[in-house]
Amino acid sequence: MNKAILSGNVGADPQFKSTEKTNICNFRIAVNDKFKKDAPPQWFTVTAFGKSAEFANTYIKKGTKVLVEGKIQMEEYTDKENQKKLFVSIISDNIEILSSDKGGAAPAKNDLLDTPSADLPF
Repeated sequence: MNKAILSGNVGADPQFKSTEKTNICNFRIAVNDKFKKDAPPQWFTVTAFGKSAEFANTYIKKGTKVLVEGKIQMEEYTDKENQKKLFVSIISDNIEILSSDKGGAAPAKNDLLDTPSADLPF
């Protein structure tokens, strides 16, 4: 099973793009060590697709505390100096907002996925 659950603060406003097939949103979160208070945070890149990407783009900003559930994806690449590098990211299944810099104006979780729409054929 490939499952990651992370809680942290968003380091910068999300980067959103819309393609012909789907919407994509990337953002980075800083995760602090629960037991080592003086340890530097670990940074993770989170990628959301579709309605989750729209949710992230609309409600998540720099400083927002989020809970992200998803799978770990690892990609190997070669840098300019011909060194092999490993890039680790989280492909989100669910995003929940734990706090907001706007005083809680956002829904607590990605309710956009569960909201029925009048445009649906059923």
